[in-house]
This record gives sequence, structure tokens and C-alpha cells, in this order.
Amino acid sequence: MGETLLQKILKHIRGVELSYAKISTMFYLKDERTLHTFFEKLDRELKKKNIELILAFDEAQLLNKIKFNYILANIYDNYTNIKIILTGSEIGLIDKFLGKKDAKSPLFGRALIEIETKRLDNEQIAQFLTQGFLEIRKKITIDEIKEAIENFDGIIGWATHYGWLRSKNIPHTQTILNVIEEGKKLVKDELDKFLANRRRTNYLRVLRWIGSGNNRWNILKNKFSKIGIKISDLQLNLYLKELINYSFVEKLEENYFITDPLLVRVVSHL
Repeated sequence: MGETLLQKILKHIRGVELSYAKISTMFYLKDERTLHTFFEKLDRELKKKNIELILAFDEAQLLNKIKFNYILANIYDNYTNIKIILTGSEIGLIDKFLGKKDAKSPLFGRALIEIETKRLDNEQIAQFLTQGFLEIRKKITIDEIKEAIENFDGIIGWATHYGWLRSKNIPHTQTILNVIEEGKKLVKDELDKFLANRRRTNYLRVLRWIGSGNNRWNILKNKFSKIGIKISDLQLNLYLKELINYSFVEKLEENYFITDPLLVRVVSHL
């Protein structure tokens, strides 16, 4: 099967020092380079000190490319003082990484606690901004909150970035423009990565149509027909499934929606 990426990295590490409060422990890897030995020693020391270590991985769906789920399954099953937190923006791929529906996946069947962050409604975003500005002792008007909501919808990330820029004394209007421009660049970069090895034109058509309100399955199918493109039900379902897995689109009842208002701006000009 060959070495994992982490095993290759450990070959070049002399030791790992872990510190917590006044406790410090060094694990030397000079003669013991296997992951099993490393985590076994780590877990044993944690148990002695009555400490739990939390391993947190952001954008965890990317770990699937290096088969890191095998390592995580081993940690989960064998080391009681090591806890794992996985976060990611592409919920469909996170589910795939966890092997929720795949009995052959190394992480299948493991007990877990899920916390899913939902799009906030207008009242929640208003409360979030109001409370945030109170904490930094700055003023924000009702009209400014309304304009932030209009531009960023319920996306907590853009609202947070807006608040952070305002905390730097950047005026409201300029902050709105800054968040939009910076956000569009980030969104376009993520979209370009997604489209790199896919049928770019058709995916963009689907996104543009959904963004303009043509957001039901049968309408999308008819849209392809009207421009002379024959597309099977299976292919259209694949487009939509992948867009949902990568969190570009969400489905509510029978309707599809673009999750990020800045993505709507991006695809309308592509």
C-alpha cells in the first residue's frame, strides 16, 4: 500500500514536544517512526497526566485525497485520550469522507456528534451584527445592517468579515464594496478549482439558471432542450448532486438555490 503522507513527514522529524500549562513532554521518533508507536506513546502520556488531546482538521474533506480516514479510524478505535474534530465547507464531501453510507469506509459506523451551521435568517444576522458592534464599542445603524443583509444574505462568514473591517474604522460603504470584491475573488477561485476537470460550460449554465430563479429540475431540463443540448436525466442529476456536495447549491423541497449571494454575482458574469 506504501507510506502515507504523514509517515513520510514523520521520517524527517526528530521529535514532537507537547505542552499544556506547566506540563511538557517530548516524544522522540528517531528509532520509532511508525504512526502506531507514536500515537500509542502519546495516548499513554496523556492518560498519565489525565489530559485529553484534541486533533482538529479544517476542510477535512481534502484529507480523503491522502486516505487519512484510515489513520483517523485507527486513532478513534485505539486511543481514548485523543479526540477528533473535523470541519469543512463541503458537507457532501465531509459525509463521504466519514463513510456514512459506505460500509467499506474505515470510518463507517463510528459514533459522532454533528454540528451543522445553517444560513442565518435576517433577524439572526441583525442580532449578530448588533451584538458584535456593542462588544467592540462601535456604532452601526439599522440602515447599515439592512444593507449588509441585502448583500450577504445569511452567510455568517461575510457578515463576520464585514464586522472585522468596520472594527478597523473602514466606513460602511467602503466595507460593503471590499467584502464583495474580496469575496467574489475567493468564490471564483473555489469555483474554478471545482470546474477544472468538469464540463465547465454546462455546470455554469446550471448555476446561472438557478441563480436567475429557474430552480426546479424540470425547468433546468427544459432549458437545456431549448438551446439544443440533449442531456439525460442521469447527467442532470449528477450536475446537481455534485453542486450540492460541494456546497455551491442546496435543495429545499423541490427547489434548488445557490447558497452564497456572492456566487450569484460571479456566475452571472461568466
